[in-house]
Amino acid sequence: MKRSGLLRVLSAVLCIVLFLSWVPALAESTATITGNGKVNMRKSPTLGSKVLGSYSPGTRVTVLDNGTTWTKIRVDGKTGYMMTRYLSSAKHSSIMYVRTYTGVKLRLRERPTVLSDTLASFRPGTAVSIIERGKSWTKVRVDGLVGYMGSQYLSETKP
Repeated sequence: MKRSGLLRVLSAVLCIVLFLSWVPALAESTATITGNGKVNMRKSPTLGSKVLGSYSPGTRVTVLDNGTTWTKIRVDGKTGYMMTRYLSSAKHSSIMYVRTYTGVKLRLRERPTVLSDTLASFRPGTAVSIIERGKSWTKVRVDGLVGYMGSQYLSETKP
């Protein structure tokens, strides 16, 4: 075989190898951590195994193997297991809208509790940027302020 023919074959093989190395990355899915507090990622799929890290609701993780009770994930360069019930694979928008059932303004709180100070109040339909999602409270940025709003009063569709 001539040298130029050999170079073409090697180039083709290299292209195929590079393409195949990307296929697993294309198949990976992501999920969002849910819950009211930090969720542990463990070394193995048991409650007694070593905790590799604790992550807040709203954190995005890469799903490597989805299971019924435990899901193998990757986050912050670490690979481990998290309980499946704390992961949501639903696609979420990074922008949501204030939605109150009575039309009154929604309070932006300093901390995730109704006992916390109010930073400001916003009318239904106001767009907010999501920082961290939680079941009860969502950390948001709106009009340059960062605080918490009740999750049930935020919608992905503008009212």
